[in-house]
Amino acid sequence: MLDGVAFIDPKRSMVDIIQAVGRVIRKAEGKQIGTIVIPVFIDETEDTDHVLSQSAFEPVWQVLKALRAHDRRLADELDQLRLSLGKRSKSGGRIRLPGKIKLDVPRLLLRDFEQAFYVRTVEQTTDRPPLTIPQILAWVDAHKAATGDWPKYNSGRVTGTDETWAGIEFGLYQGRRGLAGGSTLANLLAEYRDVRNKKNLPPFTIAQILGWADKHKAATGDWPNRTCGKVTGTEETWGAIENALKGGFRGFPGGLSVAKLLAQYRSVRNVQDLSTLTIAQILGWADEHRAKTGGWPKQKSGKVTGTDETWLGIASALHQGGRGLPGGSSLANLLAEHRSVRNVQNLSPLTIEQILVWVDEHKAAMGEWPKKASGNVKGTDESWSGIDNALKRRSRDLPGESSLANLLAEYCGVRNVNALSPLTIEQILIWVDEYRDATGEWPKPTSGEVVGTDELWKAIDVGLVQGQRGLPGGSSLAKLLAEHRAVRNPSDLAPLTIEQILVWADEHRTATGEWPKPTSGKVRGTEETWGGINNALQRGGRDLPGHTSLAKLLAEHRGVRNIHDLPLLTIEQILVWVDEHRAATGEWPKQTSGKVTGTDETWRNIDRALRDGRRGLPGRSSLPSLRAEHRSVRNITHPPPLTIEQILVWADEHRAATGGWPKQTSGKVTGTDEKWNNIDRALRDGRRRLPGGSSLAKLLDQRYSKM
Repeated sequence: MLDGVAFIDPKRSMVDIIQAVGRVIRKAEGKQIGTIVIPVFIDETEDTDHVLSQSAFEPVWQVLKALRAHDRRLADELDQLRLSLGKRSKSGGRIRLPGKIKLDVPRLLLRDFEQAFYVRTVEQTTDRPPLTIPQILAWVDAHKAATGDWPKYNSGRVTGTDETWAGIEFGLYQGRRGLAGGSTLANLLAEYRDVRNKKNLPPFTIAQILGWADKHKAATGDWPNRTCGKVTGTEETWGAIENALKGGFRGFPGGLSVAKLLAQYRSVRNVQDLSTLTIAQILGWADEHRAKTGGWPKQKSGKVTGTDETWLGIASALHQGGRGLPGGSSLANLLAEHRSVRNVQNLSPLTIEQILVWVDEHKAAMGEWPKKASGNVKGTDESWSGIDNALKRRSRDLPGESSLANLLAEYCGVRNVNALSPLTIEQILIWVDEYRDATGEWPKPTSGEVVGTDELWKAIDVGLVQGQRGLPGGSSLAKLLAEHRAVRNPSDLAPLTIEQILVWADEHRTATGEWPKPTSGKVRGTEETWGGINNALQRGGRDLPGHTSLAKLLAEHRGVRNIHDLPLLTIEQILVWVDEHRAATGEWPKQTSGKVTGTDETWRNIDRALRDGRRGLPGRSSLPSLRAEHRSVRNITHPPPLTIEQILVWADEHRAATGGWPKQTSGKVTGTDEKWNNIDRALRDGRRRLPGGSSLAKLLDQRYSKM
């Protein structure tokens, strides 16, 4: 006889555990309690579920099962707790183990760990209750109603229970928990709820597929292929049909395809099984194309007239071989060989002498030297762009590393903008003064050509900035004018101060009656602009700290309202203004009601702030919504719900008052803000919580026919 036992070593057999438990709980004279101690180390940093699933707890479950085997009352109590687990999941209540099982853990872990341990104890020491097909179907229907989808094995927990859909799937398949076995959740849904089971689909027939193909052709103008999506009016897809034809599924032997089926039964061209081609046939088609279009076909010329072929497909066959052709050729090679058509991939050599002859002819004919963009060389198949490329790339027997511009500069003395003569500061200043004398203004990079030269002011500015053409760089046309001619440089302006800006603002106010804005133009008596000052205030520079603006400056120092930094609004304040507007005008304010009396606000801005959640307001509201919520004013954009019963009551009252049933043209519903036209539209469109698909006339006809 033992008063207690401690299971220190987890490596014990179930027989040893049962024997030890039996000796401890055996009754004896003077013995009141038999104690069983099972120490388990718990790492408080780990997740509770992870801790309870470790092998260290296996002796706990074994001892508890042994206790259950010896103590019928304990077994009954544990079984009763198993039944309560499902109810607990619905109510969120907690469970407590029988008093014979005591849990002793550090207090920091106790609250969460204790309850998790109790639940795991019940699960480990009891059998799950049996399942029935009606019960599973009830859970299925509840899942569909809650989610809009039928459950799958991976849909997680069954709502309101401690079951999982994966566990139910396992029971259906393995025949556990009172189920017959050999089934699945998908099979159950197919049998009892007519849900399509993708793993047990009905066979196809050739006639059925061809019927679907004909309907697809009639609807779309094209024959279907595997990428055409769903088969209209069915749950099938053309991709699934293609897979079944190829793989031998759903009643087919395999080795087929939608394309082969359409070729065999509908004479549709199958691009995977094309007829042979011959050189003579291709040349015949090329001659027909030339006669019809005036040009020889290219790869991108589209379809071959009168056939299902494309010039791209023919070019591919010539290049890759196949369809009876040897390969290694191209459409361009074929036309060059048999029709003497120029092949741009295999051109004849060029010489500098020949190019210069064409250059002189172009100059004589056009009055200007050719450029690479000058199009075709007259009287030849050459282009100036092609010649420029050949001069650059060392092709067609030319030495390369040249260009058309270099050739003209070397042989014809034509200015080459990519190899210009040096510039000097002195020469540029002479041109600057001449420009000033001629126009009354200083030149800018956008001032076009330097009169009497081939230079551009833009090119001169680039040379000054980048240090090209003998110039030192790091300068610009603006800096040159500032340094040598004392011209204001907008990129290098004098410092500004807040005090000076405010003086100019006061002067502007005195002169114009308004405070300046960034768009107010020049600051009077200076070369500054209000836009430039605003930029300096925003970005910093010119000794200003930045991160402010003209509007903020005037708001801070002159009390001018800043529309970009307005005070917060509250619902309470807006409602005060609403009531004052109503008292003064007899109407509720709208967006278009102008200014709020006695303030700088406008009703349009308040409505926008209510909608967008600006200026401390929560958003997703409006003036109409505010009036409806706080002043019971009907919001025509969000009218209250309607019911069929209420509409019929109003219809009966209309009949009693007028002697006739209401129509959509009957105006207002007596004693309400409703209109019969709006009610008819809501019945048709399913608005205001009505089901839709009806009308006022249909509703009254149904009522009348039942009376």
